[in-house]
Amino acid sequence: TLYATPAVGYEFVNWTENGVVVSTDSEYTFTVTSDRTLVANFETQTFTIIATASPVEGGTVTGAGNYAYNQTATLIATPAENFDFLTWSENGDVVSTNAEYTFIVTSDRSLVANFYLIEGINDVAPANLSIFPNPAKDVLFVKISDFQNKNAMIQIHNSTGQQMLSRRIVMKSEVFSLDVAALNPGLYYVVVQLENRMITSKIIIQ
Repeated sequence: TLYATPAVGYEFVNWTENGVVVSTDSEYTFTVTSDRTLVANFETQTFTIIATASPVEGGTVTGAGNYAYNQTATLIATPAENFDFLTWSENGDVVSTNAEYTFIVTSDRSLVANFYLIEGINDVAPANLSIFPNPAKDVLFVKISDFQNKNAMIQIHNSTGQQMLSRRIVMKSEVFSLDVAALNPGLYYVVVQLENRMITSKIIIQ
């Protein structure tokens, strides 16, 4: 009985003798009646990388396909007009906040590029504001220094990019409170849009 055990990143193909396949089982049993020279053939494992956009109209993704074990894959998320990139996620967990996500392939993976809608934003730049506390529990505060009667859109997205809360307000004071008691504990992204400015901040809800 001969045993063929593949190394990491390889898989067994077959046993051959003089170039002829004699078995496709890694454990090859036979009755010995003569000298024999057998070859266990292996090949590099190939894995499938799936990449999709959420929402579908939010943008496009490139780089999906089949990769050999230990090969480098680069996925690129390109937002559509009026959308911006948020995160790459896998099974609901954030794996990257960079639109260009590079990793070494060691298994099949299914990744989602999460986008969010930018409503009426023509020029994206850091806003003069702060979001606190972090971590938060029941109430989140947004502080805008130049607040006078300005319209603001505040959105909260979960780690997969799904919008969980959206509020459009007119700032009457420097600090605005937001009730987040209904949100489950976890990582969230707060997007604040103020005229032609926007800031995105990570927060933890306890």
